[in-house]
Amino acid sequence: MAVTNQQIAKILRELGGYYEIKNEPFKPRAYEKAADSIESLDEQLGQIYHRSGFKGLLGISGIGRGIAGHIEALLTTGELAEYNLLKKQIPINLSELTSIEGVGPKTANEFYKQLGIRNLRDLQIAVGAGRLKKLKGFGEKSQENIIRALRNREALDQADFGQADESVPAPKNRIARIIKTGDVRGDLQIQTNWTDGKNSIAEMAESAIQLGREYIAITDHTKALTVARGLDEKKLIQQGKEIDHLNSKFHIQHSKFRILKGAEVNILKNGELDIADPTLKSLDVVGVAVHSHFKLPRAEQTKRIIRAISNPHADILFHPTTRIIKKRLPIDFDFPAILKAAKKFRVALEINAHPERLDLHDKLIREAVAAGVRFTIDSDAHSTKELDYIHFGEAQARRGWAAKADILNTKSVEDLLKYLKNKR
Repeated sequence: MAVTNQQIAKILRELGGYYEIKNEPFKPRAYEKAADSIESLDEQLGQIYHRSGFKGLLGISGIGRGIAGHIEALLTTGELAEYNLLKKQIPINLSELTSIEGVGPKTANEFYKQLGIRNLRDLQIAVGAGRLKKLKGFGEKSQENIIRALRNREALDQADFGQADESVPAPKNRIARIIKTGDVRGDLQIQTNWTDGKNSIAEMAESAIQLGREYIAITDHTKALTVARGLDEKKLIQQGKEIDHLNSKFHIQHSKFRILKGAEVNILKNGELDIADPTLKSLDVVGVAVHSHFKLPRAEQTKRIIRAISNPHADILFHPTTRIIKKRLPIDFDFPAILKAAKKFRVALEINAHPERLDLHDKLIREAVAAGVRFTIDSDAHSTKELDYIHFGEAQARRGWAAKADILNTKSVEDLLKYLKNKR
C-alpha cells in the first residue's frame, strides 16, 4: 500500500521530536518545516517521485537531500531505518503524548524515564493514580496544567464535533428559504503567502474564479499574531496596492471578478483590535478573531469580544467559538450576550467551513437565526486546494436553518459592499 503524505509528515514530525529529545540543535525545526510543507502539497509525494524521481522531492520547499532520502526510503520500501532505531531507543508514542497541550517531546521523555509512561493510556492511568506528583522537576502548577489539558483532550474525544451536529428538521415556514449548495457567491476569509498561507493573492484569485466565485476577500493575519507573520498597518497598505493592481487587470480583461481588501484582525486581551482605526477604515472587509487568551473567565471573555465587535469597523466575527475539532475546546463565553451585541452593532457571525473548525456548529447557528443575526460562510483557505471548503459551510448552515437571506456573501459584490458601508 502506498505511503500517504499524511503518514510521511507524521513520521518526520516524530523524527524531529526524537532529535529534540537528543538535543540536536537544528534537526527538530528542519523536520517540522518539512512536515508542514508536505501537508500543504496538492499532490501526493508518490506521484511526484514517480514523475520526477529524487530531483522532484528536492524541488519541494523545505526538503533537503537528507530528508528527501528519508522520503524516498518510505516511498520505495515503506520503512525508515533511522526512524525505527530511534523508536527502539526511545520507546514512546510521541504523537499521542505531544497531542496534550503543554507536553513537548522532552516532557514526554521525562514521563517515560521517571514513570514509565509510553503512551496516552499510560498517562491517563498515571494521572488517575496520582503518580504525576512523583515527577521531579515539575512544579505543582505544571502538573495541574498537564492534568487539565489531559481532561480537555478526553472531553474532545468524547465530543466528536464533526459528527455530533444534529440534523434537526427545520420549521415548515423556513424550509423553502434555507440556503442551498452553490448559493455563496464570494469567500470572505482567505489567507495568502503574505502571512501563513501557501499561495499568492493572484493564485488564490484564479482558483476562486475556476470554482465560480464572483469575489474573494484577502484577510491575512495581523501583527499581534507573530507566529503567522501578521501584517502591520504599513504592510496592509502595501498589500492593498497589489490588490488594486490585480483588480485593474481583471477590469482590462473585462472580468467582473473582484478582490476585496480585508484582514483577520486580532482581538487583544482587553478587547481592543491590533490595527489602528484609520487603516481598518480603508479596508473593504474587517474580520475580527480571538487567537490568544483562550482560557479567560467567562465574563471577561464575553466582555472582551463585545468590546471588539463594538468597533465600528468590525464586520465579521471569524470562527466565533475558536474550536478546532479534536484539538481545542470552544472558549467559554455568554453566547446570548454575544448575539445581542452582534445584532446591535450589525456584525455578522462566521460559519467557518474549514473541516477542522465547522464553527459555528448547528445549534449555535439556530440560536443566532432566532436572534436575527447575519452570517458569512467562509473557507478559511490557506491554499488554493482549500477554497472548495465552502460547501461544508453551506451544509452546516442548512443544519442550522439559516436562510439564503441570512448569509451576507450570497449577495453580489456590489450589494455586499453597500451593506457594509451602510453599517459602518
